[in-house]
Amino acid sequence: MAAKPKIRSLGSSLRDLLILVIGIVLSFTLTEWRQNKADLNEEKRIIGLIYSDLKEDTTNINSNLELLESLKSGFDSILSYRNRPSEADPVQVLRWAYSVVNFVPFDPNRTGYIQLSNHKNSGALKNKKILTSIIGLFNDEYETLNTLNESHKDLLLNQMTPKYFSWIPFLEKPTDLNEKNIAQLRALLNDNEFLNMLQFELILKINLEKQYANSLESIESILQLIETDYGEDFVSENIAD
Repeated sequence: MAAKPKIRSLGSSLRDLLILVIGIVLSFTLTEWRQNKADLNEEKRIIGLIYSDLKEDTTNINSNLELLESLKSGFDSILSYRNRPSEADPVQVLRWAYSVVNFVPFDPNRTGYIQLSNHKNSGALKNKKILTSIIGLFNDEYETLNTLNESHKDLLLNQMTPKYFSWIPFLEKPTDLNEKNIAQLRALLNDNEFLNMLQFELILKINLEKQYANSLESIESILQLIETDYGEDFVSENIAD
């Protein structure tokens, strides 16, 4: 009769231990589920920012491509006067000069990319292909664009503008051109150094245009990957935002 309480006590202890183990396992499972859900929500938030940034980048790049096409036409027109400067239209030269000086290089949106880089679980992005493509875009395509823009800025702002464009007057209308201005503009077209710089600047812009096209292709690929991986509802939400 004395052994029965011991058996009952052992069974009760085992039951309590089992309940404790189950409770701990459930607690860890619930904590992990909550963390995974939070990580997924954070990942979607960051990818949403990147998606929105890339959509805006596409718009800005296309705008710059249109402007580059116009500038290239201006370059071609001015360079065609190399052997016949007396036939040049000073007003056309002036308009071209303003357009070139006021060209604003493309500056990508980095909000989402910076947050992705700082995110502690960025290496665990669900779709590794998206992660690799995004990193490649910002570190290869956009860096090349930045290098070309810096070369453009160095030639245009540091060499051509101080030497040739600083004296060009801002005119409200073409009829404000006086004889002195016209003579200055014609002299500009007689300067071989200026025309050589101009030709190099045209080459820079052609390279920039090609790089814009490469970047657009990469952006479109990433957008398609995001749309496929995260679904139409995700895309619609982020377009609406």
